[in-house]
Amino acid sequence: SQHGSVSYVTLFVAYFNFLRPHASLENKVPVMIPELEKMPNMPERWTKLISMAQDFLTEQQSA
Repeated sequence: SQHGSVSYVTLFVAYFNFLRPHASLENKVPVMIPELEKMPNMPERWTKLISMAQDFLTEQQSA
């Protein structure tokens, strides 16, 4: 479905830019988020990234 495709691409972009280490960047992520650096493993990083996104959306709706 189109909705599933958009969700898949959105998650891939989040992974590629915020979570995946890149060899060409000395195994660093392209966009560094300090809160994610403290997380010891990928599932915790995903959880934190989703939580931060949800908090941002909640703040935007109440403004």
